[in-house]
Amino acid sequence: SSGGDYTSLNAALAGMSGDLTTNCGGTDSAGILTIECYAMEDTTAVSVGAGYTTSGDYYINVTVPSSERHDGKWNTNKYRHKYTGDANSISITAQHLRISYLQLESSDTTWRMAIKSDTSIANSPYLYVVGCIIKPTSATNRNLYAIKTPDNLQLIAYNNLIYNFSTDGSSGITCRHDTADCIICNNTFVNVTEAIRLDGWEHGDIKNNLFYQCESHGYGYARELYNNATSLSSFGDLSGASSGDNRISQTFTFVDDDNDNFHLASNDAGARDYGTDLSAYFTTDIDGETRSGTWDIGADEYVAAGGASSVEVSATCQSLILTKY
Repeated sequence: SSGGDYTSLNAALAGMSGDLTTNCGGTDSAGILTIECYAMEDTTAVSVGAGYTTSGDYYINVTVPSSERHDGKWNTNKYRHKYTGDANSISITAQHLRISYLQLESSDTTWRMAIKSDTSIANSPYLYVVGCIIKPTSATNRNLYAIKTPDNLQLIAYNNLIYNFSTDGSSGITCRHDTADCIICNNTFVNVTEAIRLDGWEHGDIKNNLFYQCESHGYGYARELYNNATSLSSFGDLSGASSGDNRISQTFTFVDDDNDNFHLASNDAGARDYGTDLSAYFTTDIDGETRSGTWDIGADEYVAAGGASSVEVSATCQSLILTKY
């Protein structure tokens, strides 16, 4: 956490822009640009995309190194992005971007988002959001969003904790999916007005998500709706062309929900061992711990003390460290 290339994520993204398919990070060759964020409170709004050329293989990877990651609950000793101005926290026009293990506290200004993609470019763009903790700075204004994406962008969101988007018109994940898939799996939504909104028809897969104290699960018609669990008595307007093993009227037991610790407790009977195995796509939880046996529903996989754990590792052409000077 000492020495570093940039003092904000926005400055790093601006400073390293280029054609990743031919000259990643000044290497004169194609590569994945990885920007690593170290412990600090970053208060500058982020713009991702200007000056970048990317592809499905050579993308922007914004992450936190394993030794610096949050521990599945909000941690003020780790990197956290807290934006309070009149803009989206992270505004995206890049075609291919992966965001993982960030803590995002977004503006409370009406119609603002923690992560907002505006890309309208072709070439099958995607956005991965993995292992993030997302909440608003407060919950007083209406129409606040954790993640919002446009029609032609494939959204892959898993192992995220999204909570307190609880005012009128607010949403956890809003995804247009008429022409691109929304893959929304193993997320935990707590105290959210509308957890998932699918503004499209039969392109999304919604699996292993946990909904606790949400006003509604959301709205839309997914391709697949499996092994989700809710404290509500029905799934309401969220449905799937193919669905099954969804659990309603569940009581969840967390480690300390009064203090926003939504790890599953050892005696939980609502989400533990009721998920479906998605190891063909990912194998860890929000803490980087390995999911094994019968999967749990939600972002956290309960692992007994002393259990094995692992972290995901990605290729990189260059690491950039963000630190407080």
